[in-house]
Amino acid sequence: MLGDYGKYDKNLPYDNEHMVKLVKSLDEEATIGLHPSYGSNTSEQQLLVEKKRLEGILSRQVTKSRQHYIKLTLPDTYRNLLKAGIKEDYSMGYTTKVGFRAGTCNSFLFFDLEKNITTDLRVYPFAFMDSTLKFFLKVRSKEVINYITPIVNDVKQVGGQLIFIFHNESLGNERQWKNWGEIYEKVIRLAKE
Repeated sequence: MLGDYGKYDKNLPYDNEHMVKLVKSLDEEATIGLHPSYGSNTSEQQLLVEKKRLEGILSRQVTKSRQHYIKLTLPDTYRNLLKAGIKEDYSMGYTTKVGFRAGTCNSFLFFDLEKNITTDLRVYPFAFMDSTLKFFLKVRSKEVINYITPIVNDVKQVGGQLIFIFHNESLGNERQWKNWGEIYEKVIRLAKE
């Protein structure tokens, strides 16, 4: 997340040397994508600024994203992502419930209804998110696996893609997120069975 600090964006400055070092090291092990700020959803210019910041850190083009707070304004968000050169987005999901917002567990190309065209933006729907389970649905940590097992099994049954979101805070296992790091590991094991 490389937006400016604000009401909904509580991140380190984009030029913080420790953050820059961490992002570069993570890029050696995994694919890094942009986490556009809350404000960038309504500002194409802000989206471009944030993308350029990440590309400057990585010294390469960035083509993947997931909107902060899963904030989507359709079709504007997707149109802005396309203009910025984003080719894959992982924001299609619910913040207050589990399940597939697009009705599918497989990726698809965004079809712009107003323009009547299939675009180059591939949308990857996600099934559930840690904060949804904890804060909106009030699922206790020891009940999460039982709660999400039917979704995981449904995805397996149709040969779909299981994408889910866990935040760095929940993986940290501290304070309100105690035991959630272990839940993440259990979800991975369940998906692989």
